[in-house]
Amino acid sequence: MLKQPIRTNHLPMTPDHQRIRQICGVLASTALQLGKLRSFGLEEEQAVRPFPPKLESFWGSAREDQHDEMSTGTSYWYRAIEPLFEELERLIRMAPRQLCEAVIADPVVGFKAALLHQLRAAYEYDKETILGRTIAGSPAAESQLTRLIEQEAFWALSPELREALRGCRRIVIAGSGPLPLTALSIANELHVPVTAVECDTTAYDLGHKIIALAGYETRIHCVKSRIEQIAYLDHFDAVVGAVLVGVDTESNRHHRSEIANRLVKALAPGAKLVVREPHGLGQLFHPPLDLEPADHYKSEFLLPQCSPSTPYRSGIAVLHRLGAAIT
Repeated sequence: MLKQPIRTNHLPMTPDHQRIRQICGVLASTALQLGKLRSFGLEEEQAVRPFPPKLESFWGSAREDQHDEMSTGTSYWYRAIEPLFEELERLIRMAPRQLCEAVIADPVVGFKAALLHQLRAAYEYDKETILGRTIAGSPAAESQLTRLIEQEAFWALSPELREALRGCRRIVIAGSGPLPLTALSIANELHVPVTAVECDTTAYDLGHKIIALAGYETRIHCVKSRIEQIAYLDHFDAVVGAVLVGVDTESNRHHRSEIANRLVKALAPGAKLVVREPHGLGQLFHPPLDLEPADHYKSEFLLPQCSPSTPYRSGIAVLHRLGAAIT
């Protein structure tokens, strides 16, 4: 006898929905153990691993990482869950609207959302840090960075981000990270001066070193600060916010909307805040902005083209500053 399908919102739950719910459960359980898990791997990583010959996505392919792991004996805390993130990304990539609506409305998934965001933020931060350390310790760092910028341009400077930054001549990156690909790509492709702002000491030190190794020290100015504490934001045409800005890797809270509202108020009229923004089931990876309509900005949302052959990318939220500056 066939089992009766699970029902959510009076509709049968599809196999993809069931699988997403299962994956979210495992990832949420991992997030609850995050502090203990992170004590393994990243802090103990001292040996420099070979740079992967080819990167299939922003965080590298699992096969290459497993090869490096076998050659160095190093194991990272996220190794067991990485295939789950990859499977979830495949499910997200071409999810039909009905599946998106059902999953987002699923209270079981929604209850775990904050934990998923916390885990994803820690995963991305640590992956970038490990890759950044690998590059920084390589004798061929400059050539490797050149290849990386070329390979990852589709992500770091997507068509949507390029469109959002059209005409901007002074750009600041909020949360440039330990591997500042967005800052490097903008400086390389748009030929404009870039200010890279990062508040985390480890990320700032490594990101600054990566920028110097790439030969971009004269084109990218590094600042160690929280972005909302920069007093001269009104000097820039655009502030570009990483999707992780305002997402805490140590708790299940995030402050993306609060920070975005403060930043757009600090901009000069005509300037813009450009923020990577999840869409569809990408909201399982990163929390979306939840801004109230206001008279000091107008907003637009630029969505990437999706296809089975392209990785999921965040969309771009653009907040255009209107009126007079708010003091």
